[in-house]
Amino acid sequence: MGMGWNNSKFLFVMVFASLILIFNSTTDVIAEEKNPVTGSSISWNEGKIKWLETSYPSTGTAVVQLIDPDMNLNSEKVDNFDVDVWSDTDFAGIDLTMTETDVSSGIFEGTVFFTITDDSSGHRLRVLQGDTIYTKYDDITISETNKNYKLVLIGTATIDGDSVSVIENRITLDKESYVWDDDVSITLVAPELNLDNKSIEKIDDPEKFPIEITTRHFEIKEFNLVETGIDTGIFSGEITLKASEFPNPDYNDSDGISVNFEYAEDNVAIGSAPIILNSFESYAPSVSFDRDVYPVPFGSVDDFADMVSSTPDGRSLFPVHLTAVTTGNLQESETLGSGDLMTHIRIHDANFDISQNVDKIIQDVNGKTVGPLKISVIRDSQTMVLAYAGGSTPNDDGLIDVNDNSPTTARQMGSISEVSPDSGVFELDLAVRYFDGPSSAQCPVTAMFTSLNNDAVFGSEESRFDEPSTETENYCILKGDVLTVEYTYLDEQGNVNVVTDSATFDLRNGTLEANQDVYIIGSDMILTLTDPDLDLDNDKVETYPLDLIEWDSSAATLTMGRLGGEISAFDPEPLNFRETGDSTGVFQLVVEIPHVLQDTYLERGEEIVLEYTDWSPSGASYVGNEEEDVDFTISTSNFGATVNLDKKDYTWNDKVYITVVSPNHNFDSDLVDEIGNIASSKIKISTRQFNLDNYKLVETGTNTGTFTGEVTLVGHVGNMDTVSTGKGPVDGVMPASSKDGITVEFELTEDETVVGSALIKSDKKLSPLKQQLAGVSAKDVVCNDGFSKLYKSDNSAICVKFDTISKLMERGWDEF
Repeated sequence: MGMGWNNSKFLFVMVFASLILIFNSTTDVIAEEKNPVTGSSISWNEGKIKWLETSYPSTGTAVVQLIDPDMNLNSEKVDNFDVDVWSDTDFAGIDLTMTETDVSSGIFEGTVFFTITDDSSGHRLRVLQGDTIYTKYDDITISETNKNYKLVLIGTATIDGDSVSVIENRITLDKESYVWDDDVSITLVAPELNLDNKSIEKIDDPEKFPIEITTRHFEIKEFNLVETGIDTGIFSGEITLKASEFPNPDYNDSDGISVNFEYAEDNVAIGSAPIILNSFESYAPSVSFDRDVYPVPFGSVDDFADMVSSTPDGRSLFPVHLTAVTTGNLQESETLGSGDLMTHIRIHDANFDISQNVDKIIQDVNGKTVGPLKISVIRDSQTMVLAYAGGSTPNDDGLIDVNDNSPTTARQMGSISEVSPDSGVFELDLAVRYFDGPSSAQCPVTAMFTSLNNDAVFGSEESRFDEPSTETENYCILKGDVLTVEYTYLDEQGNVNVVTDSATFDLRNGTLEANQDVYIIGSDMILTLTDPDLDLDNDKVETYPLDLIEWDSSAATLTMGRLGGEISAFDPEPLNFRETGDSTGVFQLVVEIPHVLQDTYLERGEEIVLEYTDWSPSGASYVGNEEEDVDFTISTSNFGATVNLDKKDYTWNDKVYITVVSPNHNFDSDLVDEIGNIASSKIKISTRQFNLDNYKLVETGTNTGTFTGEVTLVGHVGNMDTVSTGKGPVDGVMPASSKDGITVEFELTEDETVVGSALIKSDKKLSPLKQQLAGVSAKDVVCNDGFSKLYKSDNSAICVKFDTISKLMERGWDEF
């Protein structure tokens, strides 16, 4: 339990706390006197508020009375405070001053003067005949067993003439408070409306029985009541409180809802039952980055002053392998270009999920002109604010706040959109450039900075930052810097809270590897580059040039991409390294081991060193600061073994021709040998769903060491009950889908397996009939270019020319 003194020297304590007063003795007190000790238990009272009359004339006066002994804060004087008062005519209402009737009475009263012509002001309230008038008091001195920490009290009366009679307590609501999307159940007790005691009656004629549901700020809604049973005289109905149905709701203010039921003929109000509507239920939000560790971003050649150097040389650049750099000055085409980092920030805040559409966070932090989201880069004691977001007004001219001391001039990115309707998840994407970090003498010297409000405009530091760096330092992101995000929100009690997340900038070592060590000339090699520092956007698949890799053999030394001049010899698929997923940092492609490079034939058993230069190793401070060569050695086959398929891509009706070159299995030079079906040389052929084990291949002739066989792909697995069959070498049948793959595994020894693989794709060259006979469903039939798919009356598919579609559809054929 807490307690403390306020500025008026009154002691405030929490509910049910014990209050103990101890008076210490002084030198003026004789020794025989004891220190008096007094103790008392603290409890609170629940207030009551009401109008002294149930109805008032439209030009009269009224008295509001509040009884709450807890508001007798000073027993030596008369206390006063304000309560809210409003009417159906004036929802904004007035603040009414309540004055204690006597010293220490705990009874407070205020007088309201009604007008039908003037605007509300002071203690004057504008009303019209038939209005309900309201007064509201928030009692915050209540039992701590109340989870809301306050009690909202409402008092009502009506503005009526002498001809109007009021019958109270006829309408009830099922709750004391509501939140958006709640169902409000309304019950009316009206025996006089039970006109037929043999049937369930409805009150559904708005002309005869108008029912109005009104909130303090919003429009009137109409709905119907139905008798709860035969001859009950009790009627009920429901309405859902959809925020999206109300114009311009004020979500930061509590509200009230009232229900009125009237006879149309004599205008007699049956009842009125107001209730407070909590504008939103508070949920504790969270904020997070899309990952815990980010790579350090890097720049482009245009960011730096011209210099004669074929290496980064103090610039934040990531070149291709330097073998491809043919001039003394590093060109933009000889680098990976601008390595901007894209960050994705997610906010989980159901408080802003207020409609069935895509909502937005558009709310300034209380008392400030900035949004609730703040993104910063921190290094030791330095904090640089990159941006604010989620506020009401974007600031196109805002700058990066270098020292976290100028929020009013900082970049404001505006609203933050929900990722999907009703998700309560909001996402902001923020690009971070390599110079978006605190200043340091370690940072590279940048010549041109990208303007914050226009990526096509370049200028000095002042075009991006609110303060220039010192003469001996420059702005940049360094390894070890911390990216932080803060999200400010109000809890249920109106207190300011902040949730945060952070991620570290880091540099990690890259690796290079191939799917095997020995290759037959002309076969395919799967090359894998793993470098998390190249995963600059966690939300997309990235690509990088093959010129990152150097090929070094006795035949030639060159890069393997376009800059090396022999890219066609390597026949890469795809042309560039492609990330295996949108956040893996693993990049792959397939290349062919060439027969000839730079007019020189490769030899059997030739050693090849593949090299990747990592310009972002773990020991560097920024990209381009240091480099580390990563090698992987392969060789052309010489008395090894390889598995080769005749194509890189197959369709699901092709034959797959398999060639295994394994001189070590030429056991008898006078006989035709077999492999695959014996324990020392097993062959397994598989698609994604089927296998053929111990499949036999036969040597092409005596003493060749080359073994061949074939399997037939028989169609779309998802639409046929086919199983794999065959022992080899030519009777194999392998079911396959239109998007599949085939793998042949040759167990060369107990500890070594050689693999060959290829993709299986749909074959749109086959006629629709052949495709369907192969097991393809009508919806999966693929048409050649220039043709469109229609469905015949028997639901089979057919491909037709575009100019015949309309005539065929007149026959009853359909496009769907």
